[in-house]
Amino acid sequence: MITIVILVLLLIIIIEYSSSSSNIIDSPCQWKSKKGSSYDLQPLTVSSSSSLSYLIKDGDLPCTSFVEPSYSFLWNFCSDVTSASYPVGILLLLLLLLLLSLPSLPSLPSLPSLSSLPSSL
Repeated sequence: MITIVILVLLLIIIIEYSSSSSNIIDSPCQWKSKKGSSYDLQPLTVSSSSSLSYLIKDGDLPCTSFVEPSYSFLWNFCSDVTSASYPVGILLLLLLLLLLSLPSLPSLPSLPSLSSLPSSL
């Protein structure tokens, strides 16, 4: 008998939850609450790979006696950071890592030594 009561209570909870959450939108870029608050960040997305993503860059605070290091945050809403936003140093590092991951190139033929050249030169 207790098992039937527990199953009925669980069924009521599931039905209540599913009906009350039917008007809720919850995705990475959109949200809507039961009370009516909502947001949609999709219009802020930088979608062109040639456009720059969002950047915050800051550093030392003049009101302190010591020097804080500079820092930056690079991000995009609802999508990855665009390739145009990467600093040149990171792109060079990625290129170097790519070159190091390639199979070794064939060696060049060795040049003749200076002693083998004619002395009249």
